Amino acid sequence: MTRLARAFGKTLPLPVDAERAHWATAVRSLVLAGMAASAIAAARAEELIVAGSGIFGASVAASDYTGADDTYVFSFELPNAITANPTTEASHFVYDLNGVPVTTTLSSVRFYPDMQGGLFDLNFADGQVLTFFEADSLIGPDIGSDLMIQIGSNAADATLQDAYSNIAGYYGTGLVTVAIAPISEPASLGLLGAGFIALACRRRTRA
Repeated sequence: MTRLARAFGKTLPLPVDAERAHWATAVRSLVLAGMAASAIAAARAEELIVAGSGIFGASVAASDYTGADDTYVFSFELPNAITANPTTEASHFVYDLNGVPVTTTLSSVRFYPDMQGGLFDLNFADGQVLTFFEADSLIGPDIGSDLMIQIGSNAADATLQDAYSNIAGYYGTGLVTVAIAPISEPASLGLLGAGFIALACRRRTRA
């Protein structure tokens, strides 16, 4: 505010050049703010949530993670491009068995190509492994063995094994539906819901 403006208690109009500079600065600030917001949104969009739900069969081996006819839900987050397979980049892992949270540490996730059953293993720090794969044909969806995680929903089989033995009860020990979606998109819930419907249809088909 100039001395004259202070004397009269009001703001005088800016000179033309100063006004142009003022608006140029304002526009530049808006552009930079928009670019920053876009960068944050893009970075967030690169994060994916992997969510799964299913039910174990009567023949599954009992463990902290499994039980006969028990239901289970899990989720974790991954970047859409992982740096290694198995990957240790999973975060925010949660696992519930029959609605009860299981205290555990997920040490890594390993993705498999289609000719090895597809999907992935959850490797826990205690040496146990939950395997999600296509048991019927042993040819399942490859959703990340090439280090690029595939968005979508898949229904498959589930079983328990550990790091020191063969798969326990290899066939028919459980079913799973896995949905993968960007964290920034509400569609992730829709994908998981569609997966639950697919799981229900799969169970009716096998019954």
